[in-house]
Amino acid sequence: MKHSQFILTKRIAKHGSQSIIVIPRILEENLKPGTIVKMTLDILKKPEGFLGHRKSKRFSRVLKEGK
Repeated sequence: MKHSQFILTKRIAKHGSQSIIVIPRILEENLKPGTIVKMTLDILKKPEGFLGHRKSKRFSRVLKEGK
């Protein structure tokens, strides 16, 4: 089996409470459901604040409780 390599620079997206990486549709043929991939993530830039530009009451509560 021939290995293919793709290099993507992506912004992490939100889907409900989950952080996700959206795969471009152009790679759909190569990355079908059930395909096993090896991912290495290099953080290039962190968002402003811990949760981006939005403030979270839950995050504030966790900080106050020390959890």
